[in-house]
Amino acid sequence: MNRPWTLLWPMLLALLTSACACNEGMPSDGADALDAAGEVDGCDAGGEEAADVNDGWAEETTPDTDDPSGEDPATDGESGGDGDPSEVDAAPCSEQQLHERYCIQPEIDVCYRLVSFCRDGQWQCRQGWEHPPPMPEFEDWAWRCGVYKCSVPAITTEPPADWQDNPLEPYVPPEPATLTGEWVKLADLASTVPIGCERQPRQEGMARALAVSPSDPRILFVGFAEGVGNVVGVWKSVDGGVTWFEARAGLGSQGCYCFECEDPAQCEYPDPGVYSLYVDPDDPDLVFASTWERGLYRTEDGGRYWTKVELPLPWPEACMATEHFGPMGPVGRGPDGVYHAAACGDYHFASYDLGETWENWGQVSQRLFVSTWTFDLDRPSRIWAGMRQNGYPVESGGWIYQSEDGGRTWTKKGAGIEARCLHEGITRALASCSSDLAFMAAAIFRCGLFLSRDGGMSWQEAAPPYNGRESTWTWISDAAHDRGCEIFASWSWDTYGLHRSTDHGSTWELEVANPFQSFFTNPYLPGLMVGLVGAYSSVRGFEIWAKN
Repeated sequence: MNRPWTLLWPMLLALLTSACACNEGMPSDGADALDAAGEVDGCDAGGEEAADVNDGWAEETTPDTDDPSGEDPATDGESGGDGDPSEVDAAPCSEQQLHERYCIQPEIDVCYRLVSFCRDGQWQCRQGWEHPPPMPEFEDWAWRCGVYKCSVPAITTEPPADWQDNPLEPYVPPEPATLTGEWVKLADLASTVPIGCERQPRQEGMARALAVSPSDPRILFVGFAEGVGNVVGVWKSVDGGVTWFEARAGLGSQGCYCFECEDPAQCEYPDPGVYSLYVDPDDPDLVFASTWERGLYRTEDGGRYWTKVELPLPWPEACMATEHFGPMGPVGRGPDGVYHAAACGDYHFASYDLGETWENWGQVSQRLFVSTWTFDLDRPSRIWAGMRQNGYPVESGGWIYQSEDGGRTWTKKGAGIEARCLHEGITRALASCSSDLAFMAAAIFRCGLFLSRDGGMSWQEAAPPYNGRESTWTWISDAAHDRGCEIFASWSWDTYGLHRSTDHGSTWELEVANPFQSFFTNPYLPGLMVGLVGAYSSVRGFEIWAKN
């Protein structure tokens, strides 16, 4: 039935009114704060209400009009007033200041936000919520939490204008006498300016992976998480971590390992998250990046251009199966030059030509993901695989697997860990001592740090402060001293820092109060170290620290 035009006018008027209201209070300065569509405060430049402005940090959805009690809504992330519009007082509110538009719970999540409502002539928040700080602090909060954005292409096809090639002159380590032993911060998010953005009051990103070239420690790569802020993909430094530039041309441009997608544009996040990086020990131009939902990528020119690695999957959609959904696994090279990669859960692939072509060697386990590799430098046929939970309980002893035939077959070697871990967690790091192959260390997320003195056959919980720490990382350095290898361990929340042990984990001393999630010891001069503070810190999304 045709509707008379006179009945449509109220509907059109309501739509126009909503569009106008969406533009109220638009910042008059800082047009660069808007994204490509002019997005701010849930609206675009044309006045239409945006569906999502939080890019992973918080949520603003349909205003809640069914909770007059002022209590938190049953469904998290709802926005708007906490009472029925009919119950809101008619007293008009003054024009909103920028910070008065939003309501947060800073003690719970400083970025998760609702929109405020007008009552008694004031812009108010529901019970237990408050406004973000006013200007000028508001601007820092808005950049950090994704209210303001700049236009960053999710995938780039060409390297940036500030690209720098690897140094031509050979690396020469400094004289040991020049080392001060002090830790200094070399870079943070303020050191990053993404393509398409001017330098903002605060960039935002969450670093997940650090890789340093063993042959030239001046060359560093950092991978960032997907869907968080404007610093994405892979970033590179060629001066030891002081300055950084994007190195992600082509990264994420092919493949999509998420549910019901056929091309990268349909993936859950437009930008590819990078969960693991590996630099060839002999060639700093050869780098591998394990991504979220986009597969494994490889570069032969130091990150100038990336191409997707075509792995011989057991079936075409293997990586999109429910039990295998998630990030690509790690890459590593054994002492015999054979490359190993884990993908689609625990499928093990091997390459004899530096990662150009791969063979499928089957599964390491069942229902678990490979999270890290470790190789026996004296026995190339011996490989260790650290495992992670994937929605299923970890079977008894299943945290560590060992292969004695180069990765063809595997045996559980995690006895002693499951009693503490209670069948859940992730092997964050697994390390062995090249000067004492019987000594190993394993950091299990949600469990703590475990040590083995018999080559991984049995494991014991480390001494305090690393007994029972829920989120631990560990590294073993072959630094020369009279007791063999040193152990470095970090609890990755802000409360604790990096500790060192020179007696196989019996005692610990604080090295530096930084919660490193990646750590590198210079093979030329072990006193030189680099650490990454990243995604697992509550407020420090990217920091590079070095011990000089």
